[in-house]
Amino acid sequence: MRLRLPKLRNTLFGFLFNYQDDLSTGRMSLLWSSFLGNVCGIFTSGAFYTAFLMENGIDIVQVGIIGFIPYISSFLNLFTPKLYSRIKKRRGLLLFSNLFYYTCVVFATTLMPRFVQGGSARTVCFAALLLLGNCVNALLGGGASAWHLKFLPKQDDHRSFYLSITNLVANSSTALTALVASLAAQALEGSPMQAQIIVILRYVSFGLAVLNALQLYLIPKEYPYEITPGQKLRDVFTRPLRNHKFVCTGLIAIAWQTITSLNWNTFSYHLLDTVKLDYAWTYTNTIVCVACSFFLVPLWRRIVRQFGWFKVMASNCFLNILVEFCWGSATEHSVWLYVLGGVISGINLCGAQQALSQMFYLNLPRKDIDLYNTCNGFCNSMFFMVGSMIGTWMLTAFAGEGGMTHLLGLELYPSQTICYIKVLLFAALGVYTLLAEPHLQPDAETTA
Repeated sequence: MRLRLPKLRNTLFGFLFNYQDDLSTGRMSLLWSSFLGNVCGIFTSGAFYTAFLMENGIDIVQVGIIGFIPYISSFLNLFTPKLYSRIKKRRGLLLFSNLFYYTCVVFATTLMPRFVQGGSARTVCFAALLLLGNCVNALLGGGASAWHLKFLPKQDDHRSFYLSITNLVANSSTALTALVASLAAQALEGSPMQAQIIVILRYVSFGLAVLNALQLYLIPKEYPYEITPGQKLRDVFTRPLRNHKFVCTGLIAIAWQTITSLNWNTFSYHLLDTVKLDYAWTYTNTIVCVACSFFLVPLWRRIVRQFGWFKVMASNCFLNILVEFCWGSATEHSVWLYVLGGVISGINLCGAQQALSQMFYLNLPRKDIDLYNTCNGFCNSMFFMVGSMIGTWMLTAFAGEGGMTHLLGLELYPSQTICYIKVLLFAALGVYTLLAEPHLQPDAETTA
């Protein structure tokens, strides 16, 4: 190990991630946060979260409602820049916000079913606790971006490598945790212990979330913030909306998130309840993404250098057409189609995660980052909520006779129909991205 460490220090990884200076220390904290946050997220979202809700008597429509209710808090994002324009140090408020959020969203929601009975009553309590935690986080949590943005490498190639490593760590921690937990849950299928294990894992997740908050907000150095004096509430929209390139670039990421949100909260329910998929198979795309990342991340970086971020983003949209078609066609008797879609999705994610992250930064000005971040976060949240609401409405609107959609002589579950609609939407987004590219190239002298 002693022989390898000097070599590691001389690599780009060793240059970006170490504890030798304040910037590298900040990047290490963000890297640890990526690891801890994604391990925690396995048991508080996705298939395990859906299974937890199902165990507590929540049906697929109620899952959809619980999924979009927290986004109502997004309007509080609008007050974040004004609040932080008067506060020089954010560390304490951000730590409180993070801890309060996970106390409501993870700890309290896990404990609540012991005291509340009935699916409808629990749905109301779930929604209330999630809304409370998200309201505080929406008001205070947005202030972290301007702080942590200081730690991102300025050079485009270094930033691409940084995002690649961060995504690799996130996906690796997600895949390994999901695989081990899925095998354990599957071994206990049909046993009362399965539900108990899921509850215990949620408490473990809360502990990890607390540890993550402490290392993320107590260790990194906090730098002075560049803020234009006299900011007003309307500036959250007026200043970013005057920046044509920022708006049009951001629309690509917002559209992607909106399309994804149509069945983000409910598709796991369809997989577990209708397709009868094992827990492990629901994470096929993440596991494949990790396996491919070791080989494809350098390839994606070369593709980005040769073709640019917009063409990469467009190609990700077109690959998602295949993914959604496979997932929409999967049934209990053709699970292989879901697995095939997961493999394609995993390969696609290696580039999509980088491209999606980069859309916000490509035309982001150096000044008033809080305003731009708030506008972007608010629009993302609102459109994600709208997408979730439309997706939940589709579940009932497309549930015809026998709860099925009848299309071109085929009987489809509503969740399958949503997948086919997403095929058309991703195709349209890919075309828009290609057409917009010549007009949205960043200005090196004005962007962050």
